[in-house]
Amino acid sequence: MNKNEEVEMFYEYIKTHKHLDGNGWLDLEAFCVRLSQCFAADDILHLSPQPRDMYDFLIAMIYDWAKENERPIEELESWIKVYPINNWTPEMAIAYPDKVATLIHPSALLYVMPHWIYGIGHDLMELPILEEGLYHAWAKPEWTFVHTFINGLHDQFFGFMKEFDRQGAKEKGVTGFETLHNALTNDIPYEQAQANLLDRHTAQQEGLTKINEAISAEFYLEAVALEESIIRNCLYQYCHAKRKGFKDTKFFNLIRESQKSLKKNEEATKLLDQVNEWRKSRNHILHNFITARTAELNSSLNAYAEEAKEAASQGAKLAEEIIGWYHQEAVNFIPTNYAPEKKKLH
Repeated sequence: MNKNEEVEMFYEYIKTHKHLDGNGWLDLEAFCVRLSQCFAADDILHLSPQPRDMYDFLIAMIYDWAKENERPIEELESWIKVYPINNWTPEMAIAYPDKVATLIHPSALLYVMPHWIYGIGHDLMELPILEEGLYHAWAKPEWTFVHTFINGLHDQFFGFMKEFDRQGAKEKGVTGFETLHNALTNDIPYEQAQANLLDRHTAQQEGLTKINEAISAEFYLEAVALEESIIRNCLYQYCHAKRKGFKDTKFFNLIRESQKSLKKNEEATKLLDQVNEWRKSRNHILHNFITARTAELNSSLNAYAEEAKEAASQGAKLAEEIIGWYHQEAVNFIPTNYAPEKKKLH
């Protein structure tokens, strides 16, 4: 294997490197050593902080944060776990010289990770502070390996946090990312935004209960009206978050605008296609209500009742699915991913 092939192989390795395990823990020794290796691969090893310095920097930052926020020592100890490596071999000495691995809990990363990465560039490396850009903007795009590696941690960490947020929304009915977006958009405290969204969640749950009660009582038109209200509200909130100044409340336009924003999400697009078909059924039963009460009364009423029952049942299912879909999408109201630039290996 020649040098160019080795470079290509290492780049593929760091591009797909799993910074976090399945539970969101960061292997600190591995990250610090791999980052230093990335500096070497970019021919700027002289700029790289020592792996131990980066390691100590994060540990100190976690302890400082916990002290400032008066967190109990038990919580702090649960954030930093040191495990012996049972199958340690001399080849592992470069990353684990002490034959142990230090894992950092995602809660600790949530509080200090951006500050840590920022500090690696501007404190340990003493690079000039940039007037604008993300916390990891010091990792220049021309530093192919360093830039890719740092961005990989960023994308994986926020991807993990978004999925964690989505799962929490199933129980709480609110995502942290949407709450933050709501607070920033409306210039209100985070706590107020959270209270507003919890009120919305309560209203949605009460609406779903009333829908089931209306269907059980054979009040199908009432059920359909409630279903439309829930679905329309979710679509409006989504469109309003995705496009500043959006005010259109027409049902069809909300569906169409939502699909435009989804682009290549086939599953969500299919769900919205079903909503649009249900919208047509909803229009049909509402517009044919008078007809069902006049011409050919008995047969017309029976057919209408069956059609209304079907629309109400389908609408109840769609209302719940749209609420779930909305929670899946709401974590993206705060952008955290950025289009990767094309890399040229030297």
